[in-house]
Amino acid sequence: MTLTRKLPRSSLETKTYSYNEYQLLFNYTIDIDLHKQKAINDALDFIQGKKKASSYKKYDSVWLYVLLHLNNAWRHSDCIQIPRISLTGTEIKDLNWLLYNDLNKDDVKKIIFRIKAADMSVSKTGESRNFFCSKEVEQAMATAIAICELRTRAINDLSDTIIYKINNQGTLAQGPKKSFFKNFDKKNFDFQNRAMNRTLLSLMAYIQSVSGNGHDSEYIKILRSHVDFETTNIYINIPQERLDQIALQLFDRDMFGHILDVLAELIFGKQTEEEKQTENIKIIKQKFGDIYKIEETANFLNEIHSIKAQASHAFLTNHKEYKDIIESIIRDMSPEEVNSLYKRIITGQLPSKQKHYQCIVSETNCKFPGRNCVECPLSIPHFHALSSLIERIFKKATIIYKELEEELPEAELTRLANWIALDLDLLKDAQRKYGKQEIAMFATGINQKLKLINPVRPYQTIGRNLIER
Repeated sequence: MTLTRKLPRSSLETKTYSYNEYQLLFNYTIDIDLHKQKAINDALDFIQGKKKASSYKKYDSVWLYVLLHLNNAWRHSDCIQIPRISLTGTEIKDLNWLLYNDLNKDDVKKIIFRIKAADMSVSKTGESRNFFCSKEVEQAMATAIAICELRTRAINDLSDTIIYKINNQGTLAQGPKKSFFKNFDKKNFDFQNRAMNRTLLSLMAYIQSVSGNGHDSEYIKILRSHVDFETTNIYINIPQERLDQIALQLFDRDMFGHILDVLAELIFGKQTEEEKQTENIKIIKQKFGDIYKIEETANFLNEIHSIKAQASHAFLTNHKEYKDIIESIIRDMSPEEVNSLYKRIITGQLPSKQKHYQCIVSETNCKFPGRNCVECPLSIPHFHALSSLIERIFKKATIIYKELEEELPEAELTRLANWIALDLDLLKDAQRKYGKQEIAMFATGINQKLKLINPVRPYQTIGRNLIER
């Protein structure tokens, strides 16, 4: 009898993949031409009865499972619980249509938005599970999600999830995994959930240590909260010339707001097509040099604040002047300062006092302690701030509606109109980025709620008039 020794859990947890292995895996997994046809044909054969359940390779499910790991450090049990989504409003008809057609950019955007907006929680803690997806992954991710959703409709429309039976005692089953990695360039590569999570966190931590202050951003803290690692303890070295590229692959840049609009316009000029953003980010390197080699401007964000210190009162009382000052600050920066700021934003290194926001002027503490990040034009919200923003708008609208039952002086009506206008102005930025229809689906009933407070609209003196639905 052969005796085997079970390795202690702590020994297994130290495994990571090298930078080269990660890059090979990344390029392999996002290759739509390689995977889409195999995933669809495998699903169609199963649906049509050409394959028995035992010979069904579950290619689409494994593809989606591995794609999730490119940007999310989730436990295995969470990865296999991706919820159903609606394909309403897309051009997608069925699997046969998808076999011969690629998703257009609008449909990719809708699918990713709907997954991000889905109600998901971490299996172990019950906390909210944030779904991250970089621009480089979106097309493949949306395609895999669409295939899994269509296959689920066909074989088990009552299911709440779209990944199909790839679990084997808390890990990815060997059969489906072997089928998916059959054409992978690196021999004897063994994809493991925990090793991939540790690799992802290590790569991100290394990039932040090189390009910023070396402290974990909220982004990494959120990722780590979904796994058991207290610390990575391992930094995977990335070739210097590849730092900017790998950062774009790793970090979810789904942020919105006036600050990003000004930065994008300054660097790239006015753009009408959302999809050009990734291409434009890469142009930074050509225009100003490698953004990860630019020397940090010492204390420059604090200097930005001190330059305008005398205007702080106006910041708090006049929203339009606030935005004018922000635009002036950014336009007065040197190319190096603009790129330093942009780099810190996309890697999530500008702190704030509120979850899912970054602050342009506060690297240590808030300059305006009494102000909420949702209402402050100096903040940069991430997609996942949308839920708190919309909840806040509902609450404000309810309060204003009750106030309107009384006969109010004009000054009070102006205060109420401007009070909600700050949030509605930010919602307008989100609508422009994600689409009005998607926001409406995400915030069911918000238009009807805003109609109830239309009487305060004429009294609004700041922001854009949005109380008009």
